[in-house]
Amino acid sequence: MAIALNARDGTVTCPLDPSGATTIPATLFAASIVHDAQTGDMIVSCSPELAPAEAAKRTYSVYGKANLTDPDWTLLGTGLPWRASGNSDYHFFRVTVEMR
Repeated sequence: MAIALNARDGTVTCPLDPSGATTIPATLFAASIVHDAQTGDMIVSCSPELAPAEAAKRTYSVYGKANLTDPDWTLLGTGLPWRASGNSDYHFFRVTVEMR
């Protein structure tokens, strides 16, 4: 599952329900991006937070782009939560999950 979100001006959660409902069932994966106003950092995390044994079965990768028109995504890091410094050049993010 890949999710691309722009969260420079607030918190954005992946819209999984086309009806606009904000409740996400625990069986679904959602990535969220939060802009920390105090540090300027971008924080990518996921919900639900899995037990360590379940989390160990997955590899989370965070990719970024400065502009959506850029041809390629750049791998920024693995593991969640992931934090980018406030001076990051990236404004768009994508999270992938691979089962081991």
